[in-house]
Amino acid sequence: MAGAFASWRLARKEILERREAHKSRQRRQKGYIELSYYNIFWIFVLCSFIGLVSEDIFHLVAYGNWQDRVGMVWGPFSPIYGLGGLLMTVSLNRFWNKNVLLIFLISLAIGMCFEWVTSWYLETFFNVIAWDYSGTIGSIGGRTNLAFGLMWGTLGLAWVRLILPWILRVIEIIPIDLRTIVTVIASVIIILDGALTIGSLNRQYQRNVGVPADSVLDDFFDAFFPTSFMLERFPTMDFSGGAQTVRPDGTLRLLSPDQFAPGSEQSFDTASMVESDTDDNAASDFPKLDDCYRLSDGTLLAAS
Repeated sequence: MAGAFASWRLARKEILERREAHKSRQRRQKGYIELSYYNIFWIFVLCSFIGLVSEDIFHLVAYGNWQDRVGMVWGPFSPIYGLGGLLMTVSLNRFWNKNVLLIFLISLAIGMCFEWVTSWYLETFFNVIAWDYSGTIGSIGGRTNLAFGLMWGTLGLAWVRLILPWILRVIEIIPIDLRTIVTVIASVIIILDGALTIGSLNRQYQRNVGVPADSVLDDFFDAFFPTSFMLERFPTMDFSGGAQTVRPDGTLRLLSPDQFAPGSEQSFDTASMVESDTDDNAASDFPKLDDCYRLSDGTLLAAS
């Protein structure tokens, strides 16, 4: 009896070793993880959450205060990290067993390029400045910098070497029928969240440049996602659309006035302006003509 049990254990071990060897060959040919919709979707969700939490903690440690850097109207998600995770997965899937330095450098380059393009897209199409790294080491137009490049490199290396293997093991445990139901429900929620986020950002830009509500959708976004909600939900985003705005550190940022719609400009007393905490950026140092300003109540005005 004991001999039969030992033979069974040996045969089972050989089967498992062959199965693992087969999986290893497949991974070398196709990459570490299968790029199915299920895998791609949950990679996006997990990266959106983990990336947001990591950035919030980093900001707390580096600057000593908590600042929520959420990127969607619902839930603790930052889609830039979700999309970045997908980009890293697709780009590094075949490099999972390559040299550590090579993985780090590829991740750094991909992350910095992705961050720059995302910043440019938001500012170009929505007049939203989601972050501004001007004046920091390695800054490229304020859209990305060396510190975040190093962070992207580290995250990419950790992702492909540590996190992806763990995710693969979890995916193999979850029953397929339950996996499908949960993924469908979660997909609907995330797609709706994304659509509302894009719509609210677009409507916020319209409000900034004086475009009145002329549709049911405009009324919906004005009612449920007004300026007060947007400023509170996205405290690090600049929604000015061409006005002088206050950064989170209290300094003023002067954007190009030619992006500001003339129809929304009004005259005001310059004493009403939000002033900077620093003398070199004080409002009095800027020209008083043809410049747009943001008042303490959120109104966008131009000096007369």
